[in-house]
Amino acid sequence: MKKFYLILTLAITIMNIDFAHAQTYVMNWGTSFSPAWSAGSTSSRTTTTFGTSGLSATISLAGTESTACSAFAGFTSPQISSGGSPFNTQFGTAAPNLALGIDLASNTGYVELTISFNSQVSNIDFNISDIDKNNATSTTYLDEVVVTGFNGSTAVTNPALSKLNGTAVNSTTDTVLISGNVARANPVSGRGGNTPSGLTNQNGTVRVQFGSTVLTRIVIRYRNSSGAQANPAQQAIGIGNISFSVVSTLPVVFGNFSASVRKNTAVLNWQTSQEFNAEKFVIEKSKDGQNWLSIGEVRASGNSTITRNYEAIDENPFAVNYYRIRQVDFDGNATYTKVVLLSLDVSNAITAKVYPNPTSNRASLSVNINSAQAGGIKIYNSNGILMQALDVNLNAGLNTIELPSASSWARGIYLIVVQDKNQNKLGTVRLIKQ
Repeated sequence: MKKFYLILTLAITIMNIDFAHAQTYVMNWGTSFSPAWSAGSTSSRTTTTFGTSGLSATISLAGTESTACSAFAGFTSPQISSGGSPFNTQFGTAAPNLALGIDLASNTGYVELTISFNSQVSNIDFNISDIDKNNATSTTYLDEVVVTGFNGSTAVTNPALSKLNGTAVNSTTDTVLISGNVARANPVSGRGGNTPSGLTNQNGTVRVQFGSTVLTRIVIRYRNSSGAQANPAQQAIGIGNISFSVVSTLPVVFGNFSASVRKNTAVLNWQTSQEFNAEKFVIEKSKDGQNWLSIGEVRASGNSTITRNYEAIDENPFAVNYYRIRQVDFDGNATYTKVVLLSLDVSNAITAKVYPNPTSNRASLSVNINSAQAGGIKIYNSNGILMQALDVNLNAGLNTIELPSASSWARGIYLIVVQDKNQNKLGTVRLIKQ
């Protein structure tokens, strides 16, 4: 019977820094899942939320052979085991671990462990232990691990790998050889061999550090290196404490923020590239850039690591407007965007009057406009039904437009709308028909 263990010891330390304080969280295989991890379950599992941070990590398993775990005979795989048995990933102190036993039928097969974060992280640092072979002269299996980080869909293959025990890397007696983001058992006959990966022996352990590189996901591919026998024996590694910190101290990272005119309204558009613990956006405007008025709110996404687009409309803008967005998180803290200035085109400013008003017969519309342009007149009854539409050429200054059909209208209140050639509303006036 082949013996193949993959021991995954993972304690994730999450560093969350917000406006008020910095707090450290620890994911423990024995306590951070609710309900607890069931032995033999290969389904994805997500940790409970760490405090009020909104942070969590999702662990999933995949590979080339769906029966790799169930074919393993050493124990019901995967399962939570006590720290230090059968392996440990650090000197001196035992820790709980996720023990994963697999049995691959081919030396080209592999198993992948993926750790996905729901927010961008950096300063990732962890150990991988028991990278070895059955004995100094055996090729029944040759452990190899490939560590790749991702920021969204972008792969990051530049972690710094180093030996935990401090001996020279790639020496002739090394248990582990390192090249880029790959660590493998020394394949040379008579070199290296099996390491117990216990509290006092970590010869098969490497340290993985991504430094300041920003990531959202880590993928650890465990396989056999070139030279292993066609049907490898069962083998094992251990993945130890993964520490990391949140990328930004801000609950929201703003992208573009702009204001534009649309049919005499002000349209505000903004983007966020990251949201953390974000509750809402409050739209504020000012006539002078000093005294601000809140004119509306838009709900934020809470926690997000993708680009999100937002829009708000000010139906009643001033001639000159200053706008800003105040972001409020669930703790009540707030941050602001830059201030943008929007001026409406006053060259189209008009005054419109209708006379006589009220009227029982004919009526005339008086329009005073700053600049000449083509436009239109639309007249609606109190039910919003269009009664008449006129195309007009408005001259700069005072214009008089006759409304001869007014004599045939029923009694009631009518709305007269003056528009430019693009059907933007320039002004309105009410007419009472008696």
